Amino acid sequence: MVRVPERRSFARLVESLPVSIRHPGFRSDCRILNLSASGVLCRAARSIAPMTKIELVLEVPPFDEAMKPRAMRIEGVVVRNETDGEEYRLAVFFTDISKANRTHLARYIDTKLKGQ
Repeated sequence: MVRVPERRSFARLVESLPVSIRHPGFRSDCRILNLSASGVLCRAARSIAPMTKIELVLEVPPFDEAMKPRAMRIEGVVVRNETDGEEYRLAVFFTDISKANRTHLARYIDTKLKGQ
């Protein structure tokens, strides 16, 4: 068997977090299925076409006692849309995320992965 090397630059965490998706004339509250510092896979009630630019608003829970939840506004593009007939799974790649937010998200993911 030939192993294909992992292409992801950031660790991926299976985590269920709320996220709000915004697009002109459209807003939907969804659930994240997994996330990394470069994108998310979320479950949505509505289809969004691939290559659609969207805004995500997510609140990252504290990962240390001295922290508070951190709200993040992130721009992204839908890169994949799959359905099982009842719901949609949207893969979103972050196209505009501040360096501070990416670092915070990566630290959250690393901390959670080390605790598993």
